[in-house]
Amino acid sequence: MKKLLVLSSALLVFSASLASAQVNLSWNNCYGVGLAAANKNYACDGSGVGTPFKLVMSFKNVIEMSAFVGTQCVIDVQTSAPVLPDYWRLGDGECRTGVVVFPTGLIGIGTGAAGSCQDIWSDTNTGGGYDWTSGFGGPARGRLRTVYARQNPRAVSYGTGAIAGVLTIDPYGDVDTGDGHVCAGCQVPACLVLNSVEVFQVAGTPPSDDYSISGPGPQNWVTWQGGDPTCVGATPAHNKTWGSVKALYR
Repeated sequence: MKKLLVLSSALLVFSASLASAQVNLSWNNCYGVGLAAANKNYACDGSGVGTPFKLVMSFKNVIEMSAFVGTQCVIDVQTSAPVLPDYWRLGDGECRTGVVVFPTGLIGIGTGAAGSCQDIWSDTNTGGGYDWTSGFGGPARGRLRTVYARQNPRAVSYGTGAIAGVLTIDPYGDVDTGDGHVCAGCQVPACLVLNSVEVFQVAGTPPSDDYSISGPGPQNWVTWQGGDPTCVGATPAHNKTWGSVKALYR
């Protein structure tokens, strides 16, 4: 009975920690750092082509990790149009194929090895990728999933604020820049919501191989062209997550 009580207490503490977990999303930099912004206005005049916009995902760690190896993030996009515009069709073979790059460099992002948004990636080789699904959750929506992994495990302390990943989106296709390729809808307002960050450890590492952080921090959403932030309450439920990061270390 004593062992059962100890185990029950431990589970309650673990559950409470997960409940207090936080995820944040921001343009340019980590939320609250440097030139971080909640909204991105763009003239849709070709001026930004070749200078991609940065989208930064971050999280607050809620367990003591001795063997952190990666993250998987889910971002849902909702536009104000009745049907997802071509400008937000980012998948293979769609109008704006190739404008998203993930992962990207972390130079100038976060607060380095200390502070509120630490770089927990730059001391080893890293790799990853992303997947986009147009129409996920509704005709005006899309879903972006990213996976990011370290070659070597590392410790991440309880309470650490850290970068979960950085992606870039080039505005190519906003207007004809000489090749005749235009994807309508750049001016349509949208919001992007970071719904979850799943954090991975080497298999068998206590207290858990992986856990999902879905509690919104001060800002788990950003807007495009002033998109209505109330859409954060209308994003679809999570689907089954990938096992690709976990499989690399089993």
